[in-house]
Amino acid sequence: MASRLNRTGLINRFEPELPPPTLGKRVAAFDLGERRIGVAVSDPGGGFVTLRTTIVRHSEEADKRVLGRIFDEYQVEVLVVGLPLHADGSEGAQASRCREWASRLFQDWTDDIHWENEHLTSDEARQLGAVADAIDATAAELLLRSFLGKPTKC
Repeated sequence: MASRLNRTGLINRFEPELPPPTLGKRVAAFDLGERRIGVAVSDPGGGFVTLRTTIVRHSEEADKRVLGRIFDEYQVEVLVVGLPLHADGSEGAQASRCREWASRLFQDWTDDIHWENEHLTSDEARQLGAVADAIDATAAELLLRSFLGKPTKC
């Protein structure tokens, strides 16, 4: 454990960071919208995005088949689902619908599922220059990067 003296002479201890629990696993992030689903998939090391796409929604069964093909093709082990929270962090009707839809869609999923606040990710995607269908895929990538960038302490 590293330590340093601060200006008062007291020792501050800094806990070392552990690698994220997803290291070595492919992570898929989803931005679930009314008409489209933005998808981003990481490499196993979490260093870059290997897939970024937008799926046009048809029905739950059709969406489940398309996402299942992505899971299989990219060997996804961890899911990150964007949760549309209010600015104050509270959940509203849209977040409730998102949880219900995701629970039906991923009911057979046996690996990790994480919820990530997606508040303003679409706006941020637009600010980054994404247009049309690319907005949803870029929002999913922002969710993925947010999730992967969280430090883990011992």
